[in-house]
Amino acid sequence: MKIKKILIIIGLVFIYDVVTAQTNDFRNLDWGMELSKVKSLETCRLVTELPSRVYYDCTIADIKGQIVYTFTTTDLLMRAKYFFTPEYTNINFYIKDYKLFQDLLTSKYGAPAQNNVVTINKNTISENEWAPNLLTGNLRLETIWKTGRTDIFLTLSKFNDQYVVQIDYISPEMSKVDYETRKEILSKSL
Repeated sequence: MKIKKILIIIGLVFIYDVVTAQTNDFRNLDWGMELSKVKSLETCRLVTELPSRVYYDCTIADIKGQIVYTFTTTDLLMRAKYFFTPEYTNINFYIKDYKLFQDLLTSKYGAPAQNNVVTINKNTISENEWAPNLLTGNLRLETIWKTGRTDIFLTLSKFNDQYVVQIDYISPEMSKVDYETRKEILSKSL
């Protein structure tokens, strides 16, 4: 009887390992991965490397942009972001991109936890009013998904006279670890 229980437990552990090995947190990467490993696995063109951040040029769904990886103080992956700034002449194309990514992310992660239409002037607006409000910088669209290990934020806004669609993947666990590490470092400095 004990052997049967042990075999069942070993089998469950094996199945768990196989299932978790097949899913990544962002692209082909996992939260907590070392900077050097991320750089060796990323296939897009490296543009800039700064302390705690690495930037790559990429194209997703025929939209040119960048991927920004953010690392903890100990160089472990805690956040990744797609940052798209296409140059459309029609404001509605930015909204179409946002909706395209919203559909793709909903297909992958299920129904969003939140869907926000935020205006600076706090007015409630209809979807027909999105384009003129985006044009003036009065609108920010945001959709949020939460998985077991990742919070995903899709946003469309105007920033520094540029229209930006971004998809931000954040590890709450690694962010908390980084916060505690930074807090410890700072407390020793005071």
